[in-house]
This record gives sequence, structure tokens and C-alpha cells, in this order.
Amino acid sequence: MTNNGWNNIIASRYQTAFDNKGQPQNAVPFIAVYDARNAFTVKNDMDAYPSRRLKMNNVVLMETFIKRYKWEKSVKHWQSWNVILELQEVSLIHTAANALNI
Repeated sequence: MTNNGWNNIIASRYQTAFDNKGQPQNAVPFIAVYDARNAFTVKNDMDAYPSRRLKMNNVVLMETFIKRYKWEKSVKHWQSWNVILELQEVSLIHTAANALNI
């Protein structure tokens, strides 16, 4: 993941969001980043942390959903599945002394 200069977290793979009908939606900035350096607790009790301030070598906890989907819908016997990680939240656990700007 990198910082794109617009203060958003971006990934190098697919980022298309879909609605319940499977139609692509506009991308929205990822803002679910929290400061958990003092204590990792309920999200409402932690301060928000700007994603643009995350740096390489910092320690973060990434909370994701693991989703699977069929690779080929036409196959009736052995089924192949793909798996994606859907980023939900990021919590900064520790700021490294040798943190690097992205």
C-alpha cells in the first residue's frame, strides 16, 4: 500500500466497490485509521489517525474481511475459489524510530 498524495490509503490491486446489484460504485477515501499507541480498545475510544501520517516501518494492525468467490461459475465438479482481503480498519500500534515517508 502507498500514499497517493491525496491522503488516502490505496492498494496496488483492484479497488472497485460494488453495490448489492453488482454495479461498480465511485471510490471513497479510506478513513478508518485509529491511533492505538496508548491502548488498543473500542474504536469509539480511540482517536482517529490521518492515513497520510502512516509511515513505513510503523507497526499497524489491519482488520480485514476474508471473502471467497467462485473462479468459474460453469464448473460443476471440483470448484476453484479466489480469496480477497477487504480492508476494514487500520490501527497504529507503534511508531518506529526509523519510520520512512512513503
